[in-house]
Amino acid sequence: MSAAAVRKKITNHEAAVAELRATRDAALDGELIISDSSATDDAEEGMDTENAERERMRAERRHAKALANVEAATARIRQLEGAHDQTPPSSEDDDAAWDQMDVDVVCPPKLADLDSPVGRLEFVARSIRHLFRVTYERSDELTIATLVTYLNAALPPDKHEDFDTAEVTKAATALHERRTFVFEGDVIRLPS
Repeated sequence: MSAAAVRKKITNHEAAVAELRATRDAALDGELIISDSSATDDAEEGMDTENAERERMRAERRHAKALANVEAATARIRQLEGAHDQTPPSSEDDDAAWDQMDVDVVCPPKLADLDSPVGRLEFVARSIRHLFRVTYERSDELTIATLVTYLNAALPPDKHEDFDTAEVTKAATALHERRTFVFEGDVIRLPS
């Protein structure tokens, strides 16, 4: 198989995974509309109890179909990624996996690399994303001092070098240049 054919196969695979993820995410967000061929427009204003019950049952069926689509898409994504995993997952994929994980999981898939500059930068980026996803609203501002405190609290004691203000400021500047976050003064915000 030629290199071009392999690239095309990988591109098609990535497109299929992206489409399945979009379907799954839309269904999870409640944006996916499942067409129900039995659904009809009822022009009458005063629906009687029987029509209301039928409409409720239709809504439950649509919801069940959407959940089934989510489960099917998730299973297919796992199957495709497991069969053809050529690229390492992004940090957003790892964060999303943690959001969906059961509490009973004993060991994390991979510890953060806190001994290399690239690993420390990635840890800062993941921490900012986590804070804005879990505790900070989109309009909130995260200061460098607060982030340094959070990062150092997340480190195991006496195992890695603590983060200092200069290192976190440098990381925030790098993330700002990548347009991942907005960094102005000593405040980090999400881009609008």
